[in-house]
Amino acid sequence: MMHRESDTPLKQKYQTDQDHQIYHQLNPQQKFNQQQTQNMNGPSNAIHNSNLFSNPQHVSNNQEQICQHLYSNVYVHGLYSDMFVKFQPIPSNLPNQPLQLKDFCGFKLHKILALRSPVFAQLLQDYQQDGSCPEFVIPTSDPNLTPEGLNLVIGHLYSNLSQNILLNPPQQYSQSQWSNLLRSVLGASSLLSLFDLGNLAKDLIKQDFKKETLANYCKFFTHPIFEINYSLYAKELKEEFFIYLAKGLVREVVELHGQQVWLNRQGEAYRTLVNLFVELPFEWMKKVIESKEFETSSEMERYHFANEVIQSRSRQQLTPQSEEAVLMAFGSKNGITIVRKASKKNINVTNGGGTEYNGTINNNVNGVNRNTVGSVGERKVWKVQGL
Repeated sequence: MMHRESDTPLKQKYQTDQDHQIYHQLNPQQKFNQQQTQNMNGPSNAIHNSNLFSNPQHVSNNQEQICQHLYSNVYVHGLYSDMFVKFQPIPSNLPNQPLQLKDFCGFKLHKILALRSPVFAQLLQDYQQDGSCPEFVIPTSDPNLTPEGLNLVIGHLYSNLSQNILLNPPQQYSQSQWSNLLRSVLGASSLLSLFDLGNLAKDLIKQDFKKETLANYCKFFTHPIFEINYSLYAKELKEEFFIYLAKGLVREVVELHGQQVWLNRQGEAYRTLVNLFVELPFEWMKKVIESKEFETSSEMERYHFANEVIQSRSRQQLTPQSEEAVLMAFGSKNGITIVRKASKKNINVTNGGGTEYNGTINNNVNGVNRNTVGSVGERKVWKVQGL
């Protein structure tokens, strides 16, 4: 069972915006007065003189019944559908990047409601009308997409039930299942340009950062497609994730163990924080520990913490192709720097005097002939970029 903190402000934000939008969309009295257009479904004075829409509660109740009908009868059962959409998984060439969408995922839809998605609207505009039911195939290589996430996002075209599920999730979801669903909804919303649901998923993801979800979100943010497929949300999400790692994670560990982290290296809180940072990708670990946003009791304490994280990563052989180290500066530039260099195990000197890097022989290192230099440093330092 999953336990989450109250998200009442988020519910109020989206439900208030939704109610406001519904009332004005379904208020022909107001629209008639503003635009002075002809009523196409009856005499214009029938609406002009009617008080039917003067009470927003009547509009809200009627809209809820319509949405229930559209979702339960029209969408779920596909009654009278006039288009068919299939999402086709395209396996990635990247190693260890399996797709959760294993096979075609198809939906019977209705053109008039599918137009809410700019993607579907463009497909229908380009489609040559011949009276048949069009079938569209949308390829995707996004590993976050799941049939359940696609179902929620497609259903959002018909009613606000998907939004209600996200704001009031069923209790049978585990923490992992819930996080997985949020990423899938964000991915499907981005794919179909349904930005209102995408913004809701983004806000819920920001609330979902916890020590239990760290590994999956690190994988999510460092995946090669993230900056492309999630470009509208990438910057804000990564900034929020950094703030969580630098501040929120420490608070969470303190609350969990009921003790301070710093100046107590044998304490449970300190050990837990070390273990969590050991599992972070190098770029995230480096950026957070070096940052002043990551508050420690002193720079020496920061150095000891970083050094312990690096040593633990080395013992667990998490980076067998490279070596990591912590450097500390003193004086006016007081602080630490975490560096990574190519492992000496991957560098061999050949009989001919050349240096072999992963099987490639090169007599010149950094443009300097090895025969003229007594010793050549092999260290290569990676700079963190794009975080």
